[in-house]
Amino acid sequence: AAAELGPRFAARARELAAETTDKVRKNELLRLAEVCDWVPAHPARSFYEAVQSMWLTYVLVNWETMDGVVAVSPGRVDQYWYPYYEEDIRSGKITKEEAQELLDLWILKLQMPAWGTQDNHGLILGQQAVAHVSVGGFKPDGRDATNELSLMVIDAMIHTRLTEPNFTVFVHNKTPDELLLKATELAATGMGQPMFQNAEIFVAGLMGRGMASGAPITIEAARCASEIGCVEPCFPGMDGMIQRGHTNHAAYLEFALNNGMSRVYGKKMGLETGDPGAFTSFEEVKEAYLKQQAFGLRNFVAYGNIADLALAETFPTSFQSALVDDCIEKGLSKENGGARYPGVTGFMPTGLPDVVDSLAAIKKVVFDDKKITMAELIDALDANFDGYEHIQRMLLDAPKYGNDDDYADELMIWAAHEAAQEGLKHSNRRGGKYVGGALAFWFFVPLGHAVGALPSGRLSGHPLSNGNGPCESSYRNGPLAVLKSVGKTDYTELSNGSVINMRLDPAFAKDDEHRQRFVGLIRSMVDEKVPHVQFNYVSSETLIDAQTKPQDYKDLVVRVAGYSAYFVYLEKEMQDDIISRAYQAV
Repeated sequence: AAAELGPRFAARARELAAETTDKVRKNELLRLAEVCDWVPAHPARSFYEAVQSMWLTYVLVNWETMDGVVAVSPGRVDQYWYPYYEEDIRSGKITKEEAQELLDLWILKLQMPAWGTQDNHGLILGQQAVAHVSVGGFKPDGRDATNELSLMVIDAMIHTRLTEPNFTVFVHNKTPDELLLKATELAATGMGQPMFQNAEIFVAGLMGRGMASGAPITIEAARCASEIGCVEPCFPGMDGMIQRGHTNHAAYLEFALNNGMSRVYGKKMGLETGDPGAFTSFEEVKEAYLKQQAFGLRNFVAYGNIADLALAETFPTSFQSALVDDCIEKGLSKENGGARYPGVTGFMPTGLPDVVDSLAAIKKVVFDDKKITMAELIDALDANFDGYEHIQRMLLDAPKYGNDDDYADELMIWAAHEAAQEGLKHSNRRGGKYVGGALAFWFFVPLGHAVGALPSGRLSGHPLSNGNGPCESSYRNGPLAVLKSVGKTDYTELSNGSVINMRLDPAFAKDDEHRQRFVGLIRSMVDEKVPHVQFNYVSSETLIDAQTKPQDYKDLVVRVAGYSAYFVYLEKEMQDDIISRAYQAV
């Protein structure tokens, strides 16, 4: 059935060629027909056929997948397309300009399969397929993988300036300046692309999984891995992983500080872990939080395994599984564990920075400085700080994660480790484990609605942290302090992908000096062992003006969390969150 797709496109191309009087267009369509006569049924013989084969395969996979177009990702195209490009350039079969046009057109095609609408996905309007394309990184032998096609794919992103695809530049300590400077050209467009992924942490995290993916992971497979969706790692052609969603760790802390009750919903949603007003030590607070976290994850895993079973029984993929190593040999779909790596179940602990800022405030204000009691803190949280503004002020002034302050940063190390280890206690039905990451996607807004006031000083219902960087009210010491704080956590444990959002002054791209400083910031990210960083480069004035005059800014693209979107189509609460993000100078 899949082999018939190419000839169907070829026949349609010939019909269109017969109808047109434009000789140039006629020749293009006839050439396209020749290509589709061959792919995807047969191995590509040229760069053109390789690109077309990828596109038709992408179409087929999306047709078969239950969730439609969500997160089907082409991966590191600069690696597997490069041999075709190199040979065609050498033989004179194609020019660089012709190859660039094919890349540009392919990027345009990835923008087409939209799934968000204002009616059913108002919070994420502007997002589309979450297809992920990556360049750079390592070769299987550990050498730098940058090639001419890496730069051309970045140029294609610059030429098209669209929200899709999600785009990453993999960097490491030997990434050439040429690639990073080209990436700054894309960043200068202000569209929130590219993301920068630390290839060294990325590979170490995959290797650190051990048997969590259901089979021993080779170093070569880890170096060739790419991203799907937002930032989640995947072994192309070998993986059966499934992403299962977000766990609300800020809610777990609220339950610990309210004996299992939700302040927002007024009912029991967690465990009874004791009257928090009677806690006499900081260790009791941490212990109650860990019990709530374990309870929440047990329920999450139960849901996840039921969902996996339903998926395997009702929507197993035949075509996609045929493209994944070992499924045919085992006679099993990837949903039933047939893949070379049967796969982890990914989950995203959301709100960890909120938890950390809250714990740091409790430790400092209640137990170290003894300015208030636990009972007084609980009364303030119950009142959403109404009438307790003096307590809120003390909590807001306490140490905060993201400022290179070990007082708070060590609590992030602890919280991230505990979340990761709790997940690894659970197995999925494919033989893998539950592996955590640090991505809020767009859920930092609705999950925030479900959480009452927190000891960090945050008010009830406000958005949670939008990734694993500092909470928006916590930035105090600039971008390098953020990187130093983030890098203290062992992200090889949170190997399901992490997101750190930062907002930079657009002036960083105004001249060569500023671009070199930006390259230095990215290299600092690698040196500090930060797993990921992504930027918005739009001024607050521009964003505020876009809120009031959306008709003048319909093409304004911003980085939300794990994806880019058209700013004027986002819900106002999410727009406000992006505007509130700390503004950093380079």
